[in-house]
Amino acid sequence: KKVAKLLPFTEDGPLGRWLISEGSSRYSAKGIRVSYEEYLKMTEESENRYEYIDGEIILLASPLYPHQKAIREILVSFSLWFKDKDCEPLDAPFDVILHRLGNTDKINSVQPDIIVICDQDKIDEKGKYKGTPA
Repeated sequence: KKVAKLLPFTEDGPLGRWLISEGSSRYSAKGIRVSYEEYLKMTEESENRYEYIDGEIILLASPLYPHQKAIREILVSFSLWFKDKDCEPLDAPFDVILHRLGNTDKINSVQPDIIVICDQDKIDEKGKYKGTPA
């Protein structure tokens, strides 16, 4: 049973448009801009974490221990502070959908390390937050 197939690399080959490459300290889809619908289709079944900013897909690297430890400490503090209040702190991965300048055609999707949600009505039917968190 075949499980993989090696192909010669060509940028304009069948996978060239979707190649994820490393550039400085972040990952992106070779600077190619795609529609939000293409982004959703490409990432819907992936186990990786991505952000979509100004039409570019960015693969998020796995955070290191010191980063995760700091996030945990902040999240615990926020959780204690917001206990019995209307706001709720959450950590990544959690998609936040932003509309640039109120224009629904200019969509960005980010996964902040920590967000505080004070308006539950902005969580859509797919469980994604649409708007600017507190």
